[in-house]
Amino acid sequence: RTQQFASFGVAAGLRAAAITAAGARLPHRRRADDTADRLHTPMPIGNSSAAALRVVCRSTRTLMLSSSLALAFVLTKYWHRLRRLVCARLRRSQADADAAGTATCRKRNRWLLSDLHVLRHADYLFAFKLPDLHIDHPAEPVTLQTQLGACHPEHVDPTTAFGFRLAHQLDYATSGVLCVALSKRAAKMAAACFAGRTARKCYLALVHGHVQWVQAVCERAIGLDESDERGFRMAVDGAPGKHCGPARTECALVGRGYLDDGRPASKLLLRPLTGRRHQLRVHCLHLGHGIVGDVAYTGDTAAPRMMLHAWLLKLPLAAGSVTVETSDPFLSYLHAAAPPLGTAARDNVGEAERRVFLSDVDAEDPASILSRLRGPGG
Repeated sequence: RTQQFASFGVAAGLRAAAITAAGARLPHRRRADDTADRLHTPMPIGNSSAAALRVVCRSTRTLMLSSSLALAFVLTKYWHRLRRLVCARLRRSQADADAAGTATCRKRNRWLLSDLHVLRHADYLFAFKLPDLHIDHPAEPVTLQTQLGACHPEHVDPTTAFGFRLAHQLDYATSGVLCVALSKRAAKMAAACFAGRTARKCYLALVHGHVQWVQAVCERAIGLDESDERGFRMAVDGAPGKHCGPARTECALVGRGYLDDGRPASKLLLRPLTGRRHQLRVHCLHLGHGIVGDVAYTGDTAAPRMMLHAWLLKLPLAAGSVTVETSDPFLSYLHAAAPPLGTAARDNVGEAERRVFLSDVDAEDPASILSRLRGPGG
């Protein structure tokens, strides 16, 4: 029907042009300098020029309407394909920048499609994202999206760019729990929690050195690092831009120890109250203790991975609050005493360290969280 309207409009326009050309050769009853006045005053029916002008106006309106309908038809038909193409291009450029800024000069962990652990709760999947894993990337055979599609094909949504609706994001090198919505309504509810800052996230991190404080708060704003030509790194009080602005992170000491290679390190509980890009990595570096394995900010290529993990997530949904916890992946990375020389460094995340489960811990109470992490003797 839209094509018929378009054909009718074009034909009408051609007929109007022919009538106009024929009328131009007829004698005019009024002077040529009265053209503007004739457009606003009634003209005799016998005037062929006026009739041609009316036909041209009607044909022009018809042509504009038919063109609009044809454009709307094309956009509706190819909208999802165009959206997938644009999203893939944007995500690929961002993912390439993250991988280049994080995994340079370090052996990259390689994962399989079956390396996925999820928890199903209501209309959500809570997935354990592994380190050095893209959430989505058109050139990568194994991403979190392809893992979800391979392990849970019954939940794939063909109207989305990559098959699943993720409520939030994690960096390429960061591991931890990710919320995946299984419907538009569920995605809207989860997005409202993150946009309204009612969602609570707790991270675990191994940082360089033995910190001398028990608790600390960093409230420095996050901005672009103007010294980075790639535009990947962020900086405290940096230049304005996307994902920049005021930031607040609450830090608490969980324990001190030594890495496999004997370097001193500390385990921290990090609670971001804002969601700036690389916020935790930049704030830890500002406090004087960069994250172990963070190639982009500390240049540490000796660690097998970046030691930052999204450990706990709480969503205050309308149907009831849900708190999801993962196993602690850093239990065997941090030793109470320096290990003997020659101890082999670990390469990846063990099978037992990928569990995702519902938690009864109070995400609003840092004391109860620290008690859970430190154990009975903490």
